[in-house]
Amino acid sequence: MLEIMRQHASGWVIKVLFGIIIIVFIFFFGAGTLRQQGDPVIAYVDDKPILVRDFTQAYNRSTENLRRQNPDATPESLQNPLRKQQLLSQMINSRLLLDAADGLNLTVSTNELRAAISHMDAFQNEAGIFDSEIYRQVLGQNHMTPAEFEQNLRDNLLVEKVRVYISLPARADESQAKGLFLWAREQVRVEYLLFPQADFLAQAQVSEKQVTEFYEQNKDKFQRPAQATFRYLAFTPKALAPYQNVSEADIRKAYDSNKAAYTRPEEIRARHILITVDPAAGPAEAEKAEASIRALAAKLKSGGDFADLARRYSQDTSAENGGDLGWFGRGIMVKSFEDAAFGLKKNEVSEPVRSEFGWHLIQLVDRREPGAMTFEEVHDQIRDQIAEERASEKTSDLLDEALDQMAAGVNIAKIADQAGLSLTLSPLVTQDGLVQLFAMTPEAAQALFLLAPGASTKTPLAIEGGYLLAEKVQDVPEAVLPLSEVQSQVTQVLKRQEAQRLAKEKAAQVLADLRAGKATAAETKGLRVSEPFNRSGLVPGLGGSPTLAQAVFAARGNEWLDQTFPLPAGMALVRLKEHIPPTDDAWTKEKDFWTSAVTQRYGEELFQAYLTDLRAKSKVEVLRADLLN
Repeated sequence: MLEIMRQHASGWVIKVLFGIIIIVFIFFFGAGTLRQQGDPVIAYVDDKPILVRDFTQAYNRSTENLRRQNPDATPESLQNPLRKQQLLSQMINSRLLLDAADGLNLTVSTNELRAAISHMDAFQNEAGIFDSEIYRQVLGQNHMTPAEFEQNLRDNLLVEKVRVYISLPARADESQAKGLFLWAREQVRVEYLLFPQADFLAQAQVSEKQVTEFYEQNKDKFQRPAQATFRYLAFTPKALAPYQNVSEADIRKAYDSNKAAYTRPEEIRARHILITVDPAAGPAEAEKAEASIRALAAKLKSGGDFADLARRYSQDTSAENGGDLGWFGRGIMVKSFEDAAFGLKKNEVSEPVRSEFGWHLIQLVDRREPGAMTFEEVHDQIRDQIAEERASEKTSDLLDEALDQMAAGVNIAKIADQAGLSLTLSPLVTQDGLVQLFAMTPEAAQALFLLAPGASTKTPLAIEGGYLLAEKVQDVPEAVLPLSEVQSQVTQVLKRQEAQRLAKEKAAQVLADLRAGKATAAETKGLRVSEPFNRSGLVPGLGGSPTLAQAVFAARGNEWLDQTFPLPAGMALVRLKEHIPPTDDAWTKEKDFWTSAVTQRYGEELFQAYLTDLRAKSKVEVLRADLLN
């Protein structure tokens, strides 16, 4: 390893790596916290140490996994002390269980370890076969050596063996499993009256005084975040591709040698007219939109021009282009729209189509059947591909040269000029916006954003496809947006709140009449019956409400429930219509699953009780509680 590092000591990777090693070493251990007798210890479990080094590595890996799963996570959420405490608790549990495995004479053989690794999808090639090169690459990307990974995996397999061993006595009989099945798979159907918020918006009155007061009380909600602009050089194949010379002969050769790769799927070009329907709209508004789209369909059948009607009536951004959506393939549009559009003949117009956006009329303009693409069609695509491949070969050398110049005090503008590159000026962007703009980590974005105007990055920042050198140009500090800019937004918020209050007031009035047996025909005109739903509370056509589901499943009569329920679709009054138990056929098909589920639950309870007993009998001493804050 030292010989490899010596061979590449002049490269930018090693320069950056040494910088990171020094920073991390000092940050976690400080000057002089290491003692000659060994690594620092965060905790002892029955006099056996858990090292700070191991805790730090585990925490950093878990943080990186969380960041990959949730790119929008803030640094504050990732540094949550509770997560550190939970991680240490897990490491203590693992230590106790590994010691318990010794007492139970449980081991993991080399063959078991090899089999577990070879069956992991992450280490398999396209043929589904374990590939040792992929194995090393994946571990390297996650900053682990094979020895570290294999020891961790061996420990995990051993802990799993303990869990299985302790859970063996757990068994569920058929009556226990069926009880859970009947509870979980039961459904209900309700009768309901809905009072949509949208029906009360016209009555909702908001005064200027209310707008001003709401704005003054909620200024923190109208903050324009701090922003900045940057000049930057992106060392990525995509950014450097325009500087590559690609001849027509190169493009033609690439096309001729790989024609089979250049095929097009079935595509169509279509126009549409959209009459939108708010997802929270009531039946009256939805019916009004349907009537409008059917009226337009009648005009088309009478000889109306589709593009002209789209320009005049469509509520989509494509209206100004006569409803033209351009060319698209399958999987681009929502399913109801796609099914209707691909089922049309050229120049044919669909019947009205309902989607989550509203009502559509669709006209098929043209169709391209699947097949080979011509050289002209893929010319630019091939040119860009070749350019990026050539740029990829030069990226590392260009970045290395730029770093040497920065180390010598050369500014970023001169570096760009000497490399024959152009600086790019970013738009005004927030710190979170940098993460999206460059696909960089939140930590890298924070480091970039904290630069003073005129200052440059001292080391390259990792971005999607490569690295970035940047100089801050301008800071725009955080500020409260003036009322004039947000008045319309505030007014709409207050109107929706007032409409919801009016809907609730009307619902409460009708509920009182219903429970007193005095409801009029007008009040019950909108009475409907729901589709069946389960205890999750997702009611088809109304939205989700666990509170509603809990109340309905607890009801045994058909009285109107004595409360109003706020739902995404509006305020609702509800009464139970029927309980729908699962069928005997469903039990026959699912019996094994539910028996296994209950057995697994009992086994987990046994295991948790065993683990609790181990913790009670062990001696745990935390030495570095400061690392958990």
